[in-house]
Amino acid sequence: MATTSMMPLRKKIMIAFAILIGLLIAVYFTVSSTAFVKKFVLPRVGQSMHAAVTIGDASISPFSYVELKQLKVVPDGEEPLIEVEEVRLRYSLFSILRGHIEVSEISLSGATVNLVQKPDGTSNLDPLLKTSTTPSAGSSSGSQPSINIRNVAIRNATVRRVNILASGRREVSEVSGVNVTLDQLANGQPGKLAVTADLKNESVAPAGLIQAKADGKYEFTLDPTLGPKNVKGRLRVDITKAEGAYNPFASLAAILDCDLNTTDVRDLSLRFEQAGRALGRVTVTGPFETARREGRLKVQIPGIDRQVLNLVGAASGIDFATTVISSTNTVDIMAKGSQINAVGQLQASQFSLKKNGQTSTPSDLKIGYAIIINQTEGSALLRNLTITGARTQTTWLQGSLTKPMTVVPGKSPVTANDSTFDLTVTSLDLADWKGFLGNSVSGGKLGLTLNAASVNGGKQIKLNVNSAVTDLAVTLKDHPLTQARLDFASQMQVDELKKLTVNSYKVDLTQQGKPALKAAGNALFDSRAGSVYLLANIDAIASQLFGSGPSTMLTSGIRFDGIMKDDQFTLKDLEVTLNPTERAPKNELHLSGKFDLSNPNFTKGGIDLKADSLDLTQLYDLFTAQSPTAAKPGSTSPAKSNGNVEPDPVFLPLKEFTANVAVNRLFLHEIAISNWTAKTTIDG
Repeated sequence: MATTSMMPLRKKIMIAFAILIGLLIAVYFTVSSTAFVKKFVLPRVGQSMHAAVTIGDASISPFSYVELKQLKVVPDGEEPLIEVEEVRLRYSLFSILRGHIEVSEISLSGATVNLVQKPDGTSNLDPLLKTSTTPSAGSSSGSQPSINIRNVAIRNATVRRVNILASGRREVSEVSGVNVTLDQLANGQPGKLAVTADLKNESVAPAGLIQAKADGKYEFTLDPTLGPKNVKGRLRVDITKAEGAYNPFASLAAILDCDLNTTDVRDLSLRFEQAGRALGRVTVTGPFETARREGRLKVQIPGIDRQVLNLVGAASGIDFATTVISSTNTVDIMAKGSQINAVGQLQASQFSLKKNGQTSTPSDLKIGYAIIINQTEGSALLRNLTITGARTQTTWLQGSLTKPMTVVPGKSPVTANDSTFDLTVTSLDLADWKGFLGNSVSGGKLGLTLNAASVNGGKQIKLNVNSAVTDLAVTLKDHPLTQARLDFASQMQVDELKKLTVNSYKVDLTQQGKPALKAAGNALFDSRAGSVYLLANIDAIASQLFGSGPSTMLTSGIRFDGIMKDDQFTLKDLEVTLNPTERAPKNELHLSGKFDLSNPNFTKGGIDLKADSLDLTQLYDLFTAQSPTAAKPGSTSPAKSNGNVEPDPVFLPLKEFTANVAVNRLFLHEIAISNWTAKTTIDG
């Protein structure tokens, strides 16, 4: 009986085991099937990433490899971010479960990363950045991971950055043909890294195209903790095509050399060449312990002249002429990288700029500094700062620090003494800078004094500025204003680099000792509250400014009060006051409104203009005053326009924008308007 009863039990166990094996096989093939991955896995992955993740095909063996084809990641409501023709991963799951990461191959073929930046600052990467991540607890034992990755290959990849302008046009920067090979990444083992790529950048304003090739090879060794033991190699970038604004970059090459180990930076240098000719270099050398993150590095720029500097100024039309820049710096990194002490000097010999055919007289500029940066406290202490500028053995620029100044306050209570920085400019010839100031300024000597006082450990900076331009020669509305003098004085205060208070400012323009223009007032800009306030009282005499028009003083006032919050600007009040007249005793107008600036292509909102009595006669005469040289007798009169021809439409960047006008009485010379009300809606 016992033997007979055991047979069915054994049979049942065998059947159950066979069923279990069958289920495991079924689950294996189900989980590793393309249909299961597409229907169950990818939707959940996409949901967590705020994106649609799709593939064309998949081949999966959970124990050893994963192959995906036509992988595509499209963030919600955005343009595609990632497209990969093929992803291949070969590994040993059993080794990973035992705590040893054993990967024989990581391969990406035909990958395209497409980053799109919109005019409002958002991008197609933003939805993925919203993904909530929970930091892992990590290993309690604190042991270093054991890694052996034999081969990593990225073939024919493209990284494209598209910047969409407010006009709708696109600026494209692209790195294509990216090939990266990594041979051996393992604890305590040597490895090799090779990179090649084609670079392309096309800009709209200024218009230009630049293309380059990059080729880099590095050899390295990791220590048992996967830290870099030594790194040696070179990356070279050659410009192969440069058009438009980038034309000066033609045949340029940049070479980055690296040779360092755990205790010393033997050579970290960036060199520039053009058509085989050396242009300049930046070098970093010195002892540095990577384990402690401490050392003393020398950063040097032996000499960079206009051939390199003009590459920077080309887009702005600036030529650095005879300028040669050199710099020597010593950087001490201490306290495991938390404190940086830097001392150095920057020299610009024969500094001269050329623009629009005008070249400034060469000067020798020197800047010396010493600064302490505490990264733990988030503070910066400027221990020394000197600035000098000399031309033909005459000093025209001088600045110095009286005592150490806290420029960035830290977290701890500040005990630093107050300090001041004084800057003086003596007889700077404005004619030298005509290329930057424009044709309206033809002469003048600038003198300036600036006093910057750091109070309460840098939390508050007080500024006093006084300047005068003598022998000023300018042209206003075709009228030459000569033997003029322009004085400016202001007292300002900056609180925690977030609030600027202009306690007072004053502008005084005279011609041959006679007043022409005066302005005075105050202002406030608070980034925390978003508030903007400006008050200006202006006195002007048209005959002195433009050579014609009223010789009486026009007095006006402007008061601007607004607040900016997010993308919404509220103009609480723009008050404009003019000289009282018999017809308009108050003679002022008020403008208020709201503006929605969330869309860079158009503005929504509305304005309200109100006035009780407004006489624009004096203001009109001021701005319509004609220079005696503006219209000469016998000059050809403009052709008569055809009143039957409709002008081309004008499109304004406004949408659903309303304008309300309510003026009780409006006067302009003989014109008198009463009870003027109007309402207008602008839509493009």
